[in-house]
Amino acid sequence: MFSITICEKPSGAATGMLFVLVWQIMEVQPALLPDMAPVALTIPIMGVMGEFMLQRMSRRVVLFAGGIGVMLFLSMLGGVHGGGGRGGWDVVLVLSTREPEVLLPLVWNMVKEEKGVLVHVFSDKAVLEAGNAVVHWGQVTSRYLVERREDWVGRDVFVCGPELYQESVIGGLVEVGVEKGAIRMETFEY
Repeated sequence: MFSITICEKPSGAATGMLFVLVWQIMEVQPALLPDMAPVALTIPIMGVMGEFMLQRMSRRVVLFAGGIGVMLFLSMLGGVHGGGGRGGWDVVLVLSTREPEVLLPLVWNMVKEEKGVLVHVFSDKAVLEAGNAVVHWGQVTSRYLVERREDWVGRDVFVCGPELYQESVIGGLVEVGVEKGAIRMETFEY
């Protein structure tokens, strides 16, 4: 089970829709509110706003995801897996998460054993390894970014996650020679 806490943003596209849904359920079947799992409700919201998309020309991409920030990358990974661009991809996903048991199945569903996609998972929890995954204990560090410099320089770089995560990753990337202006990022707002 996965749960989130959200704040309503006046005139927000995503939060407005979610709050309308909750209010309607509250009127019709309020007993469902504490646990809506039996309803099997899915809401197709992914990358509601922003400019993340795979460029047609570049095949070398690195995606840095802090926690739920990976959600913005799932459709991109699906495009790679589904032949969006006809193969030849070299994608590195660096995922930092406190909930690998929740987020990794979503990632594996998109990439499976996809050739050309390597996943680095950082977590304080035990993580089952997969064929295209490298598991690291703890968090992404400056040392890690420096040691893996060749994995970042010369790629399209995308970063999504909480503000402190973004600052840390972007600072480390700039330190190893990635131009700050070339890094595309998304932030969470409510």
